[in-house]
Amino acid sequence: MNLKSTMGLAILSGGLAFAGSASATDLILNGSFEEPNLGEWNGSFATYNFTAAYFAGPPIPESENPGLKYSWRHRNGNNDTPLTQRLDLTTGVAVSDIDAGTGKFAFSAWLASYTENPEVALLSVDFLDAADLPIGGRAEFSGASNTYVVKNADGTGPEGWTRKNWSKYLREGSIPAGARAAIVGITHDPAAGLSGNPDTYVDLVSFDVSVSAVAIPPSVEKTIPSAGDLAARPDSILDFTIRDGTTTLDTASVQLKFDGVAVIPTVTKEGDVTHVRFDPPGLLAANSAHTAQLAYSDNGTPVNTKTLDLGFSVSNYKSYTLPAPIVIESFDGVQEGQLPDGWSVYNFSDPKDPNIDFGDLNSQAYADWNVINSDRFKDSLLSYTAHTPTTDYQRVLTKNPTFVINGDLVDSFAQGNILFGDSGYRSGNSQVLYAVSPDYDLKGHDHLYLIFKSLWEQNQDSMGTVEYSIDEGVSWLPLLYLLDNADLIRDASGNIDAAATLSATRGDIARFVDADGIAHGTRYGDYIGVPEDQWATLAPFISGRADDNASASKRVEILQLPLASNESKVRFRFGHAGTDSWYFGIDDVGVYSVDAWPAPSLQLSASPSTFYVGNTERLSVTADGIGPFTYQWRKDGTPIQGATQPALTKPFLTASDAGIYTVEVGYRGGTLLSQEINISVADPGAKLLGQWDFKGNLAGECGPDIEPFSDDVAALTAFGSSADFGINGIGGQPVQAMAFSASGAFGGYRIRAGKTASTVSAAGRLNQYTLVMDLYYPASSSGWRSLFQTDPANTTDADFFINPSAGIGISAQYDGSFSLDEWHRLAIAVDLSGPGAAPSASIYIDGNKVIRRSLGEGADGRWSFPVQSEAFPDSYALLFADENGDVAPGYVSSAQLYEGILTDSKVAALGAASVDKLPGCLRAFLSDGKVVIAWTGGASIETATSPSGPWTPLAAGTTSPLTLDPPAGGGHAFYRLAP
Repeated sequence: MNLKSTMGLAILSGGLAFAGSASATDLILNGSFEEPNLGEWNGSFATYNFTAAYFAGPPIPESENPGLKYSWRHRNGNNDTPLTQRLDLTTGVAVSDIDAGTGKFAFSAWLASYTENPEVALLSVDFLDAADLPIGGRAEFSGASNTYVVKNADGTGPEGWTRKNWSKYLREGSIPAGARAAIVGITHDPAAGLSGNPDTYVDLVSFDVSVSAVAIPPSVEKTIPSAGDLAARPDSILDFTIRDGTTTLDTASVQLKFDGVAVIPTVTKEGDVTHVRFDPPGLLAANSAHTAQLAYSDNGTPVNTKTLDLGFSVSNYKSYTLPAPIVIESFDGVQEGQLPDGWSVYNFSDPKDPNIDFGDLNSQAYADWNVINSDRFKDSLLSYTAHTPTTDYQRVLTKNPTFVINGDLVDSFAQGNILFGDSGYRSGNSQVLYAVSPDYDLKGHDHLYLIFKSLWEQNQDSMGTVEYSIDEGVSWLPLLYLLDNADLIRDASGNIDAAATLSATRGDIARFVDADGIAHGTRYGDYIGVPEDQWATLAPFISGRADDNASASKRVEILQLPLASNESKVRFRFGHAGTDSWYFGIDDVGVYSVDAWPAPSLQLSASPSTFYVGNTERLSVTADGIGPFTYQWRKDGTPIQGATQPALTKPFLTASDAGIYTVEVGYRGGTLLSQEINISVADPGAKLLGQWDFKGNLAGECGPDIEPFSDDVAALTAFGSSADFGINGIGGQPVQAMAFSASGAFGGYRIRAGKTASTVSAAGRLNQYTLVMDLYYPASSSGWRSLFQTDPANTTDADFFINPSAGIGISAQYDGSFSLDEWHRLAIAVDLSGPGAAPSASIYIDGNKVIRRSLGEGADGRWSFPVQSEAFPDSYALLFADENGDVAPGYVSSAQLYEGILTDSKVAALGAASVDKLPGCLRAFLSDGKVVIAWTGGASIETATSPSGPWTPLAAGTTSPLTLDPPAGGGHAFYRLAP
């Protein structure tokens, strides 16, 4: 017995791992063919010396311990007698281990070919039980499949032969329980080029057997639905995929519970994979949560039992019961390329290819709406002038199983023929096309709705339109306008501003010339039939859709026809406008009379539940269902007068605005009261820590002085008036300012919170603060403009920027517009700790709130303000600093730092940049025995003899500084900024 034992062998492939501390035993005799006698092998292969035959020198790495010979087989005719060797498995693995399923094998060899064609050997192993009957199936590998390649080593032969590779192949797996012997076979691979008389080269054949150190039981590798799925299909069939490990699944052991109740699943096993399936009866309820518990055992000794708990929720699908349609068009009785009776189409496109070819998106066939067999989208279509095949339009058939009609899940939105309009994958630029239905007689019918299956995919520059007419197309009424979410313009309350959205001039949308020769296409409103003087009323009909989302707008559209009741001539118009902008398909277009609809689901936006006094906040509700809807907001149960929109905006909150808010939503069929929103109102407080007016220096009007970060920064700093700098003043008047430039890693200016800060965290940080600055950037200061840096060492990116497009922000989100060559009052209020919205930053320009946006880190994180103290003696922030020079030249005339949040109302009161600087700094000091009261920004000052008042304004025209004699007789006088 020429047995080799390799201790600690580790083999990793296909998810299997074995050996560890176990030994591996090679059962192959003369696997390197070093013995001249091949008696251990049955067959007609011969052996050759490497140096004497086709391959000169050992082609196998020395690390593989090659022999000096190899086996060669030259096929003559049909003589395919395999070279075989019978192996006694029990000499390497105990019978008990084999039958326990822990026996492993690793079958490997080096193979080569005479030519580049992979005419290499097919190696196989067949397992036999105690009665010499086959068991467990064949395991094999070949050069043809190149499966299990471990490494390659080149061998170059004499006489200029072309390159040939020796490759090591490896196949591993489990010894079938019950196996006692194995037949290893070497023959020609019938799939590897057997023309002529191919050669086969084999060396270093080994069949290592071992015992798993640790049994690997079967495991669940996939579940449908997946664990934690929040949008599972309502017709979900539970499917658990279980793969055997070193032990196999006992299918009789499988037990399944669904929602805590034992059920009987279907269990099917193929090879080493088992599927456990269960189909819950009916459709699972929308938004319903479900659990499943799977338990199973293996055939190991001892038996391993596993339990898997699965939780998922069903999508918020829509379920509607519809009566029989009054009219319906399925397009199925229409020949492809034709239109149903009475339908017409027209376009303002410029098709480049006049051919009619429904397999070519670029052809005339797709220049208009046309009836298309939906099966065309299962295959590839030609595209553009080059007629390049593309499968991208298979997305037309994308499923979106979120609609149930009359108890049946709508799984496909295109069945048979559909009416299809396209602008994508076509040469040319603009396509504008319309399809018009015939006039339908709806006399005697009311409560009417247009319902159809929609196959829309949004592109950033496309628009889909659905309109109807009751006067034979003389005028058009709105039903649905589909636009990219990013193109919707909203008002201050967050509601869609329809007039602004439809009338905004845009450079990327389809252009066309109408039948009267008039050019259109600079506005989305150019594609609709509703007159411009009515656009302001169209917000309910504008629907934002996700860009390039193949499934989101595959839906059943249900559109009310309020003016169609009892009309005799009702027609519909479907439009698509785009510039290489996807498609619009419709199917099963019908008119229905529906008396009532299910109650909508309501989603409220009210986070956080604590707001700040002085902020403007917005509550809103989204009604997900069939409209139209009515809205009535209530506070503490009482209707709020005039609050009848989806959004309720509360400007400049006061303490009296705290309370419990609800909204009552009316729909066709009843009303629905929302959940309660419990709103509290807190005063965030704000205390001025420092003000700097840059009147020739960096001195603080209040608080500590600002300091240049370095001598280099000081050298790039200048003081003077706007006239000195050759820039615009404010309101036609010159203003004193500091000019700063930038060079390399510009360190900016140290700004300190001062010792009066009282809300400093244990980490030495302010987590609520507001920075206000009057700034000017000339048009020549392009690129990134750092505003503020919380890293005292200036080794990281700044924390707020004005980006090259003049937006303000950080972390890829920039909002507002800081116009150049103008002075602006910029305020940034940072709240990292709450109780309001945190972590967040509110950004204001000239007193107007641009946005409140979230930040990526909370208290004591990146955006917290470092405060100098005994524990943190060198803490400060930096103005206009950035570690890699993203700082542009600019000017600052006044700056303030507050502890706490300046709210919307307080920032609004500050207004725009002023030659009087920022108001807010009030200080008193003695000078030559006199009391001096000084203040900034032209603020109004009040005086009193007691802190409790009464307070009296100073005389009109009193300016800062005010010099006074000390109060006589040791009295007191108090001064404050007028609230």
